[in-house]
Amino acid sequence: MKTLLYILSFMLLVSSLPLMADDLTYHGSFLWNDIRDIKADGNYLYCAFSEGVGVIDLRRDYTKKKIFSSVAVSGLPMRLFVSEYRLAVECENGVVWVIDKTDPGNLMILGKFTPQSDVWDIAFLGDYLYAAVEYEGIYRYDISDPDDIRFDDSSMYGIRVIDLEVRDSSLLALDNYNGLLVYQPNDNDLGNPIVQLLLPKPGVTLSVYNDTAYVGVQTLGFMVAALNDLYDAEYVETRSTIIHSRHIAPVQTGYAVANSIAGFEIYFEEGESLHSQLFPVLGIAGEAEFFEFEGLHYIVYPHRDKGLVAFMLDNPYEINTQNPDIILANAGPITQIAYINSRLHTIGTGNWYEMYSLDNPSDPTRTGVVINPPYSPAGLCSRGDTIFVADFQTKQIFPVIDTGGGNPVLRPPFFSIANVIARPYVETRFNGVDDLFYCFSGDYLLGTTRSPEGINKTAIAWTFDDNPLSVLFDDTVLYVGLFNSALCAFGITEEYQLYEINSVTVNGRVRSMILRDTLLYLGANGLITAAISEDYSLTEVATETETGTVYDIVRIDDRLYCATQNGVFVYDIANGQPQRLFFGGERSNMIAVDGNTIATSDGSAIKVYTIDITDVDDDIPMPIYDAPRITGYPNPFNPAITLVLEHLAGVGEPVSIEIYDILGRRITAMTTERGTGNRQTVVWDGTDEQGVRVASGIYFIRASANDRSAVLKAVLMK
Repeated sequence: MKTLLYILSFMLLVSSLPLMADDLTYHGSFLWNDIRDIKADGNYLYCAFSEGVGVIDLRRDYTKKKIFSSVAVSGLPMRLFVSEYRLAVECENGVVWVIDKTDPGNLMILGKFTPQSDVWDIAFLGDYLYAAVEYEGIYRYDISDPDDIRFDDSSMYGIRVIDLEVRDSSLLALDNYNGLLVYQPNDNDLGNPIVQLLLPKPGVTLSVYNDTAYVGVQTLGFMVAALNDLYDAEYVETRSTIIHSRHIAPVQTGYAVANSIAGFEIYFEEGESLHSQLFPVLGIAGEAEFFEFEGLHYIVYPHRDKGLVAFMLDNPYEINTQNPDIILANAGPITQIAYINSRLHTIGTGNWYEMYSLDNPSDPTRTGVVINPPYSPAGLCSRGDTIFVADFQTKQIFPVIDTGGGNPVLRPPFFSIANVIARPYVETRFNGVDDLFYCFSGDYLLGTTRSPEGINKTAIAWTFDDNPLSVLFDDTVLYVGLFNSALCAFGITEEYQLYEINSVTVNGRVRSMILRDTLLYLGANGLITAAISEDYSLTEVATETETGTVYDIVRIDDRLYCATQNGVFVYDIANGQPQRLFFGGERSNMIAVDGNTIATSDGSAIKVYTIDITDVDDDIPMPIYDAPRITGYPNPFNPAITLVLEHLAGVGEPVSIEIYDILGRRITAMTTERGTGNRQTVVWDGTDEQGVRVASGIYFIRASANDRSAVLKAVLMK
């Protein structure tokens, strides 16, 4: 018996040790949607998102870009300012983060500071950061020590400096009233401008390329200044434009002008004449950015539906704004992630469905895409190699064949099961048929069954008193979590009719459910564990509240993985009642697990983690809830632990309790009084048989009565 206990103890040890924060490794995010700002530098696009800065490598996956590196900052990033080695991120709360981008694949935060006033623009030159401050000119900050970013100097020469650019060792400032100012600062101070080029109208934007400055002026037009000799700088050209000039750049044919409303305009030479053409862009979500890649010139916009869109500008006759040359995939928003055939399937309502391999979690690799997906996919489920995708637009289920070797393909027949479709689900061997497909939306649940005889499209047509948020089938019983925080159990007749068995009110709306034996785990305002009796009535057993709202639950063997308001929670349910193993990460609405890789999403981004969990030998039976059970609190404990015995005390004889150390040596033993109920408590004070306090460590507590036993792992921490 002791040998068996030692084996069981060892298996419990390797499978259920508490996981520390360092065991969850964050590998970054991809498929961010809420792009706030874009800046280009060499082969990279830097993008500001709600949670930080992401990097797109233009050399990777040319036609459909994704984030390959990111760094998180707090405060809702709004604008980016990029130099050769650094970038600054201005957040909505006024904080400016300084980030090292020497290695774009490994962005590193250097420091942060809060400017004294609102900032128009930021530029880097040497060990200094220059900020254009409204009505206060230019402020200079010393950033040579990232831990002590401090104010260094200022210039009040400009009344309303709104744009800054750097050229070699010179700082160029556009003043809304005084024109173009050129500084040559040193380590002592900014000094006064060495050049001032007055403007006929207020300046609105400044762009510098090599020896040329492009200055946009109100209302429609821009001026070109030659900077070959800074002491003899002059305006050499003036152009009028159709649109308000916010960004100006040279291209092979002439100039390109852009703004965040109408699109872009190209000036190009044809024969001896200079022509212009306007290219409207629909769906613009922010300011444009120009960049050069492999000798070609591009303009890129943040887009409401497609993430990022870019157009090649060097041949105006080939530009088609309906077909961008570069796209950053946008799920718009993400509605579901799921592991199928060891690939992460990601789906969103923006006509978007892709698959990724996360074998290398730090570099997600796109392995397939549905070329012509449903118009507005809402969710998916699978059965073998067949994936079933629900579509909002056509209100149908689309079967997709995925063998794991490439791009899945749609396969008829398509079939409709609901007037409005939410995420679909599939159940196997339901009520004597091979498959049940169902979706719920509004206050009803509709579905179809599939058998060798064909498809029964009208098998299910159920309505409820309130909107269902989650449903779960168990043979002929249906559990429904309703919007009004009710959890209902319904019986299902052979004619697919419902009759209510019972209903209970839970703490919060049940958004997800997992069934294991006689326990139902509910994601609501916390992780709720409910016991199911023989008559299918429900009784709440325990609630884990520190999770906050639980949105999604995945069960892998004896573990629950929960996407919650407060991050990712992992529980061991080998003994029925969840024992927390780990919590960490960030808020997420959905979760998918494959081995030790965890993917989560908040609807905008997919975050990838790995967790170091040793596999459990499935051949060794583990105790379940309706078997004898022992739990304890607090755990870890010091100095004593209260043991809770369930399904042991009612057997009509005392319960024997034995405590072993990690090597299987018995430390002490206790015996309870004869049990008279289903639940009994007893306290172990942390001492051995001689009354001596035991050392810190892991202990296994075995409770036995009438040939029934259960084991608890407890941790003593001093």
